[in-house]
Amino acid sequence: MINALEWLKLNHRDYTDIEISEDNLKQYSEMEIPVSIVYRESSTNKVPEGVSKHDLEADHGVMEGECSFSVHGLTGESIDTMSSEALKAAALKHLNIGGSMLVVGHSSEPESIYNNPQLYPQMFPWLFPYGLGGIGSTSLSDKEHKRHLLMYHDKRFQTDINFPFVAFSHKQVKTASTQTYLLVDQARFANITQRLLNLDQHVLAEIIEKMQNGEYIKPVTESEKACFQVLHDLDHVSGKVKGSVTSKKYMRNEIWSLIAAKGAPSWYITLSPADIQHPICLYYADTKEEFRPEILLPYDERHRLICKNPVAGARFFHFMIETFISDVLGVNSTHRGLYGETNTYYGTVEQQGRLTLHLHMLLWLKGALRPEDIREKLLDPNSDFRKKMINWLESVHTGDFQTGTLDDVAEQVKKKSADNSYKDPTQTLPEAPQDDLNYSTWQHQFEETVDELLLKSNVHNCEKYTMKSSRKRKDKDSYGCRNNKWGKCKVRFLRPLFNETMVDTDSGAISMKKSEPWINTITQVITYLFRCNTDVTCLLSDTAIKAVVMYVSDYITKSSLKTHTIFESIRSVFHKNSEMIGGSLPMKEKARMIMTKVVNMISAKMEMGSPMISMYLLGNPDHYTDHKFIPFYWQSFVAEAEWAFRDDLVPMKVTLVKQKR
Repeated sequence: MINALEWLKLNHRDYTDIEISEDNLKQYSEMEIPVSIVYRESSTNKVPEGVSKHDLEADHGVMEGECSFSVHGLTGESIDTMSSEALKAAALKHLNIGGSMLVVGHSSEPESIYNNPQLYPQMFPWLFPYGLGGIGSTSLSDKEHKRHLLMYHDKRFQTDINFPFVAFSHKQVKTASTQTYLLVDQARFANITQRLLNLDQHVLAEIIEKMQNGEYIKPVTESEKACFQVLHDLDHVSGKVKGSVTSKKYMRNEIWSLIAAKGAPSWYITLSPADIQHPICLYYADTKEEFRPEILLPYDERHRLICKNPVAGARFFHFMIETFISDVLGVNSTHRGLYGETNTYYGTVEQQGRLTLHLHMLLWLKGALRPEDIREKLLDPNSDFRKKMINWLESVHTGDFQTGTLDDVAEQVKKKSADNSYKDPTQTLPEAPQDDLNYSTWQHQFEETVDELLLKSNVHNCEKYTMKSSRKRKDKDSYGCRNNKWGKCKVRFLRPLFNETMVDTDSGAISMKKSEPWINTITQVITYLFRCNTDVTCLLSDTAIKAVVMYVSDYITKSSLKTHTIFESIRSVFHKNSEMIGGSLPMKEKARMIMTKVVNMISAKMEMGSPMISMYLLGNPDHYTDHKFIPFYWQSFVAEAEWAFRDDLVPMKVTLVKQKR
């Protein structure tokens, strides 16, 4: 430790004036860390509500060796809602009973996150050992500079556990602050100020309590309506904040606008690239320059490598999705897509239980008929449309194994895996057919590989946390897909079975041939190429297409925060800032500060993982589409139109912000 400090004193520009106390350093043990760790036993390291149906692993971790942490708790919920006075009282009580504390020295003036090139070198001396190259010290914008650092050749910024979180948090804080300053200059902010500062805290507490108990709340009184209106007020600020609840709302609006312009989507596709298994992701995560996909590391080493480098996971995910769009959907390519000629697409990125990324996508095809027209043609006894439709659907997706039943495939895989030369297909790259003469051999290999991938990645198991006697394991009784008041699988397995593809003669709905109840429908080619859990559903034949589209659009843009959590954040900010609210600041400034603090607290509660944060810092999208959407500000339009008819309107103020790009 002393050698490192002496090195920094000689080489780091911000450490030249420090004084090193050898007496203090001698008080620290060479074998122990100078902080305390509180261990809380848990039956699982996954949050049940945050686990995707595509996350099939029981736990997230390694069997032996060094353990990599991916989630870090900072404060308890009780502390999070305490006022400043209550926090001081709790701290004093802790010290009075002999409690320990960690003292961190600081300057009388806090460091600014604006125009401060030395901020990051001072915070991360191990990343900036000479105190040079801080964000803001070059002509690069903050966004480009952070991306440049994450792509640095030795990958030290990628593997640092703190840098991505700090860099992204600063970006969120800056964005929220900018948006509140812009909002203050608008005429409607006067109403927002009055509503926010006059919020009835008792009504807010009652709403939170009822929602926590699962009650549905419909605002009736003016006080209740004011509480819910605050949610819309926050949208004006958080709309530009990456990963916010409002950004999800904007995505949903864009999907609905596509549906209005293009009609009903044809397909709903889910892709969950397996970062820990895939050779390309491991190459991104490792520091070795040579890429040898045939030599894969043991599971524990792969797990630690990916956990230590979330940037690799974000880069890998982006590469796989772009490959899917160009090569499978045929977008901007010389060939047509697998399902037909792509008209448009819209896919949203979501993190699942172990924080890895997956994609939900809606796909529109050129020339696709309306669901009403499809139903009419399917029910026409004189048309051969039904046969052609069924042949097409069966050619591009299925709900069965290719070479046998689930038991047959499991037995065959068991025999193959006993061979010393066996290679797990989830850990290999797909192979293309070499020539036409050997195509039949390759086709057989293709079908066997697809079945093995389905067995390893797509088979759902409701009994994952039960014993052979069907009793729940004691350490898993609070977890699993049946952990609900109905005791039923939350992803609705078992699936209904059909001996052949059938068309309902009354409704025109198509039920695909299916003999396996534990897997969803998939496209064989996608499973073979991407070697991960996938889910492909055709939307063209559903009779309740409006309900399906509404459900799907809500599902793929769902927020990880419940409404009562947002209300709790609002109440917490009021409690913690009671002195400021009762102070002498102007009303507008109080409202601006409250909104900024609420948005920042909600952003923190989103609990985004490192891969998604790295995705934003790299500039990769959180949704994929080939359309550009132009927001239409209806309120501003109406105000401008009223100028021709009214003389008493106050001129609207426009604020311009200059930023480096």
